Amino acid sequence: MHPGDIGGNEHLHIFFGNTGTNANSTYESLRQSGDSTCRNMLNRSAYWQPAMIGTLTDGSEAVVVEEFTNFYYKRRPASDPEIEGIPVAIPRGLKFVFGGPSHPAQFKCIDETGNKNVTQWVPTLQKALSLCAAGQHIDMQQSTPNCWDGRNLDSPDHNSHLSYTIRDSSTGWKQRCPATHPYVIPKLNFQRIFKIRADDVTSTWRLSSDMSGYPAGTMAHADYMMAWNDEIMGRIMAACIDQLLSCSAGDLGDGFKMVENPIYKSGIAASARRVPLPRRGEVISLVNQGP
Repeated sequence: MHPGDIGGNEHLHIFFGNTGTNANSTYESLRQSGDSTCRNMLNRSAYWQPAMIGTLTDGSEAVVVEEFTNFYYKRRPASDPEIEGIPVAIPRGLKFVFGGPSHPAQFKCIDETGNKNVTQWVPTLQKALSLCAAGQHIDMQQSTPNCWDGRNLDSPDHNSHLSYTIRDSSTGWKQRCPATHPYVIPKLNFQRIFKIRADDVTSTWRLSSDMSGYPAGTMAHADYMMAWNDEIMGRIMAACIDQLLSCSAGDLGDGFKMVENPIYKSGIAASARRVPLPRRGEVISLVNQGP
């Protein structure tokens, strides 16, 4: 929202993906520099979201660092007659911001293993937290628009070059991309998993973007700059997305798998980190940090 303006954000963000992301990043700079907190540098895309903030039992405020985050790329196969528009891959260099009250996040509590639901999806962060105990996890998910105008990689408001599917008489009452945005690209599902510690006062948890008078979590949103390696994205599209496979954990769907780099391994090993709130404009690196 504030390119070139270091510290210009209205609220605190937590970043994933390319470790060199900054206020002046472009597709070219992301592809040519920076390591990655994803599996490895084959995905140098930049992802960022409002930080989760909460109070600890000692009265201090801290950033509640997620255990991990997943970014799922999903689209109907190109051969599917029910596909919502003209199927294409995510265009290189695509940028956008999405979310907010009109396309809210959803929340649920999952158990200590991270594999079993304690609750089903609930509409607010605090409802999920009220049903979740220390040692358990909050699962927060939000999906991106998946219809593209076919021309622009960005727009002045950073979202009008994209659209969600619509259902009205112009689409035969089926979920379809609107005529203004006829190209269907893989939808990204942003998933964040937060572990609850015994010293967390969960009634204080909120996103840095939340506004007074609105329930915590209402202003969930995310930013994205696409910077995948072309060959790898092509293989994922061909062997996973267009074969209707749920490839995960670095699986390319063609018998090969992306290697885990040291940054990724150290991030997965860290657990339930709490970080003091930074000053405006200050950057705190979570790479290769312990608990």
